Amino acid sequence: RDETVRNLKSRMLARPAGELNLAERYAPDLTAGELIAICDTLPFLDDRRLVVIHGLVGWRPRVGARRRGASGDESSSGRDPLESERVAFLDYLPNLSPLTTLALVEGGLNAAQRAEIQSRLPAGRAEVRAFAAPLGAELERWLARRAQRHGGTLGPQVGALLREHGPPSLEALDQEVAKLVHYAGDRPVSTGDLNELLAGAEIVIFALLDAVAEGRQDDALAALRRLQ
Repeated sequence: RDETVRNLKSRMLARPAGELNLAERYAPDLTAGELIAICDTLPFLDDRRLVVIHGLVGWRPRVGARRRGASGDESSSGRDPLESERVAFLDYLPNLSPLTTLALVEGGLNAAQRAEIQSRLPAGRAEVRAFAAPLGAELERWLARRAQRHGGTLGPQVGALLREHGPPSLEALDQEVAKLVHYAGDRPVSTGDLNELLAGAEIVIFALLDAVAEGRQDDALAALRRLQ
């Protein structure tokens, strides 16, 4: 999802005056009126403007959080303080300027929320993309594809170790894969590379137990030394 947004922004920035025709905002920080004004701003020396808005529909306040409204009063923690702003902005969507490309970036929407946004946009202008996070074996295949994208390959067990013991976010995992591929150079990334660059004890213990079970004495001793 984030790569898709970055691609949209890069394409806009490559245009003449692109920097002046790109606006990126976080919805909970602004009122609906401010968001609408941003969308209604005319492009500068171009026929296209890109507006990226994060967290309009999927955002929810933390327990006890408060948000100051336009009137200066703080909304109670018992209801979503962004709800009225969200409704006002969704009501505006049918009137979205034809010169504005609007990207609503959400962490997770249900089918009803997606349908509501799509129904508010003029016919033919809405495109909804879902980016489901890979899990299990699919996550290992995703890691292998990311390694290829960075110009390398993952050796045996590396994908499984990263899946089980690597960082939780896809972005952080991708950064680790890029680092490992760069470190390995022309050869596939090995579990040794993983142990060198990812210092987490969980990975080393996993490698130690695996080496002991398979009778690989040298690998077991190397893993044991890393834990000392």
